Amino acid sequence: MATAGPAKQPHVQVHPSSARGHSRRGARRAPARRDLERPPFRAAARDGLDGRVVAFHGELDIAGVKTALEAVVAADRAGGPVLIDLGDLTFIDATGLRVLIVAQRLLGDRLTLSEARGMPARLFELAGVASTLPFVVPALRSQEAPTRD
Repeated sequence: MATAGPAKQPHVQVHPSSARGHSRRGARRAPARRDLERPPFRAAARDGLDGRVVAFHGELDIAGVKTALEAVVAADRAGGPVLIDLGDLTFIDATGLRVLIVAQRLLGDRLTLSEARGMPARLFELAGVASTLPFVVPALRSQEAPTRD
């Protein structure tokens, strides 16, 4: 009985640029995340005039969800109204938006959100939640003030 030799492996050709971190079309990869360091998300709670104020600072994405939820739950345990201050929030993604929706379900009528600015405000508009989340109605600005007769 004759034995067969080793099975032939299919030939795979590697493009030389792929070995150097480039795609076949020569595009470079994005820089590593560590090159784009940013301060971590923070949630600071304090007593306000009418209850608890929880201020969100920085970028609320998946890395800050646990911190944000812990702050919301602690405010719920304290009882009374809760204002989540979004004034220093510079970025929010879908996971951060979910935190605010969970806060609304947990706190109900006791929750108020301060007016967001920039990118977070734009996300609330695009996601269609700007009119459903309990935002504080901003005071009339001088250009919107009623005119005298």
